[in-house]
Amino acid sequence: MESSATSDPISRLSGQIAEFPERGKVAARQGFEILRGLSEADRAKTVELMFASLEKGGGWDLDTELLAKEVPSLNRRGDAGRAVTALSIAFALLTQNEVSAAEFVQAGTSKIFDSDSEATASFIANVVLGRRATLTRAIERSRLANAVLPSLVRLDVSVDLRIRFQDGKAQDSVPVAVAHIDTDADNNEIWFQMSRSDVGSLIEKLQNTATEMDLAEEVIRRAILDGSGQ
Repeated sequence: MESSATSDPISRLSGQIAEFPERGKVAARQGFEILRGLSEADRAKTVELMFASLEKGGGWDLDTELLAKEVPSLNRRGDAGRAVTALSIAFALLTQNEVSAAEFVQAGTSKIFDSDSEATASFIANVVLGRRATLTRAIERSRLANAVLPSLVRLDVSVDLRIRFQDGKAQDSVPVAVAHIDTDADNNEIWFQMSRSDVGSLIEKLQNTATEMDLAEEVIRRAILDGSGQ
């Protein structure tokens, strides 16, 4: 016979929260506090961007720079990242446990969010629960896409201007793209540079790749529908 901690969804949820490292709980509380301070429209937009990232296969790593641009009230240093941390924890817990919004608030209060943020946590929970099936499928697809090899976590690109001097005077210059790639594997980062021609070639290859991925997905979707007789 299963223990009550296993059979009772609230007990299971509370146990998962209790296992979080204290540092993670602090980050979550900060994130929920930041989300609470947003306007209703900005809060809804932030949650929607998180959904969009997951549905596109981006996993939990919503681009914080993109988020800060889309929601300017999150442009203070660190705010976007803390908000994403809180949402990631909430989304994960709510997809792993068959609980209501009220039960989520009950289990999380004073642990991953303060009592002042209960209404915010309830709002997020209701949105997630209303789209749980879609979210669960998106998470499963993300796990499948990120299996086997290290996956892209972050891509940073900046433009550098290289100047050639002769006899103390600038004679020529050329722009160079300096890129940094980080993955979800330890010690697996790459720094490199590209010429304007390299950038153009990369854009073309990525556009072709995106088109081919869309075609591949459509072929599989049709095969699944044909196989199910729909």
